Amino acid sequence: MEQIWVIMIIHKGTHYERSSHVTFVIWWPGVLKSGRIDGFTSHVDLFSTLVELAGSSMPEGQEGDSYYRVLTGKERAPDTAIIEILGNTALVTKDYKYGMYRQFRETDLYDSNKDPDEFYNIVDSTENKGIVKDFTEYLYRIDSTLINEYENAQVVKELPDEVTLSHGEIVVDIEFPYFGGRSFVVNTSIKSTEHAEGSLLTYYEGPHGF
Repeated sequence: MEQIWVIMIIHKGTHYERSSHVTFVIWWPGVLKSGRIDGFTSHVDLFSTLVELAGSSMPEGQEGDSYYRVLTGKERAPDTAIIEILGNTALVTKDYKYGMYRQFRETDLYDSNKDPDEFYNIVDSTENKGIVKDFTEYLYRIDSTLINEYENAQVVKELPDEVTLSHGEIVVDIEFPYFGGRSFVVNTSIKSTEHAEGSLLTYYEGPHGF
């Protein structure tokens, strides 16, 4: 819920820090030493890690990497992580977070040191062209399907902050493009009828219209 007030996103399922970053605590007295490890891991790695900690072997084809050697101090933690959620992909490093929206051909880049709350998308900054190029190529190597889906995706119209509806009017995403989680204002002009009952405004989930 915290991200609602910080970045005005009304649901989870994003790669924003307040949605995707959670604390990972593991406790096993006598086996794992106490302390803190600076680095990245992912939910997809938890099963693999627990399987190895239990002394078993991984099922064939199971996704995820075991962090057993990291937890036991035999290896350093990775300095990058990948977030994949609701068709979107993001690369996380110590200094930046770079996201690619494969459905809409949109990207964003945040400086994690200067902008930890991720208010300012700096993906179009001239000085960041090299970073964007390197990160894009990195994600393409990780997920080959991303190349075709992103390059052939529809380009989203500029999203308005509000929409105005008159009595009986219908608007769908052709005129008012939808982008999940973004808040906006709906202004309406409705004629009241004596003793009338029913909804004043209805949201159509299929076409994302009102």
